Amino acid sequence: MAIPDWTPPTLFVAGHLVTAAELNPLFSGNMNFLNAAKHCKVYRATSAQSTTSSTVTPISFNGESADPWGMHDNSVNPTRLTCPADLAGVWRFTGQVQFASNATGIRELQLTLNGVLGIFAIRYYGAATGSVSIWSIVGMTQLAAGDYVELSVRQTSGGALNVDFGENITWLDAEWLGAIAS
Repeated sequence: MAIPDWTPPTLFVAGHLVTAAELNPLFSGNMNFLNAAKHCKVYRATSAQSTTSSTVTPISFNGESADPWGMHDNSVNPTRLTCPADLAGVWRFTGQVQFASNATGIRELQLTLNGVLGIFAIRYYGAATGSVSIWSIVGMTQLAAGDYVELSVRQTSGGALNVDFGENITWLDAEWLGAIAS
């Protein structure tokens, strides 16, 4: 399905007789744009990702559940969701990470904006031995065209620790909430 474009409204002047040919593209095209889902969901698809203790590591995503606006590329910058030119505005990001079993240290999730912590970070204590630990994060931010967001992790287990893979295991979702009024 092609992504519909937004058509700027025409400025009609007094005395102008408005025709269906002038209004139909405005209404049908713009309604299609408004009704089109503006989101992206990516996930870690094929293998666990190793993380180094005490190091902030962006998650590299290699699977896409939904990406109608081309926010993600599996081979070029696979850690990033990039704001499309026509969807600058407020976005909500939700992510989940599953760490392999290890009871030592903390687990931290970060949503970074353009490579810098700027949206949200959350730290979890008390990972359990014998079971995986699953953590989630939610944050909202304003994005300009070309801005990108990454889901990063940091752990302090004292060694390498895997982030597990699977569509509903380790993932990041972006949802456009709307443009900023000018």
